[in-house]
Amino acid sequence: INAEYMGDLNYGRGTMEAGLARYRAMVLRDPAKAEMLENLLKNLSYFLPGRFPAAEESSEFLFSLSKLTSFLNDCVIRDAAGAKKAPAPPTRHTSYRYLLGFLSVLDSCEVFVEMVAKRRSERLRWIVIAIIELSRALSRGALLFVYRSSLLPSPPLEPVDRKRLACSACRRLLVSGACPPCDRASAPVF
Repeated sequence: INAEYMGDLNYGRGTMEAGLARYRAMVLRDPAKAEMLENLLKNLSYFLPGRFPAAEESSEFLFSLSKLTSFLNDCVIRDAAGAKKAPAPPTRHTSYRYLLGFLSVLDSCEVFVEMVAKRRSERLRWIVIAIIELSRALSRGALLFVYRSSLLPSPPLEPVDRKRLACSACRRLLVSGACPPCDRASAPVF
């Protein structure tokens, strides 16, 4: 493999990591802006159907993207605020959370992936449905038998109550019970 090509890959990785770091900082600095982005994507998905030939797929893509954006924002907020909503068994905490995250992402993208597969062929659609359902059953089985978890709600990772984690003075996100912009401890808004 060419060294110049590997340098390009490393540059792309650094750029992506820097972009994710800036996005995380934006979500933590102004959660209302992140919520506006989620709502914009969701509302655009309602506006599109029937406007052009592939509008249904585009609409479902935007709706899935809004749910994935909401999931990403909740993960960022949950990690920063220390409000881990998914109680995990003491062993294999990370893989338990990954399985819950995988199930949440699968729930978000399921319909869009099925629509794209159906556009190719009906047979492919049923193959994709079988793979999705098999993945879901295996993941839930692992959660049930390996981690002794009870049956899960849908979505597996509950959304973060962002209003509850906001500073009472400036409405910014509390980090470990303190509001960095106000430079003081603050009681969450309920």
